[in-house]
Amino acid sequence: MVLESTKIIRKLAGPIPVIFNDRLVDGTRSYKVWGWDIPDYNNALQALKSSGFSAKLVLFEGYSQRGRRQYIQPRIHVA
Repeated sequence: MVLESTKIIRKLAGPIPVIFNDRLVDGTRSYKVWGWDIPDYNNALQALKSSGFSAKLVLFEGYSQRGRRQYIQPRIHVA
């Protein structure tokens, strides 16, 4: 079974990008797409909201030991 929100994300991402779709403890879904930047996530956010989903953009700060730098990882949380 493919969730409707996953279908929307996949349509925007295309067939090649890797999509991470995690179920959170509260039942919402968290999406991360390799190769996307903030404008791509904002486009997906608008598409999800126009389809009736409750969605928000969440930014996580992290540190890469390998790259020795800080980074920001955007995700979309969909209810």
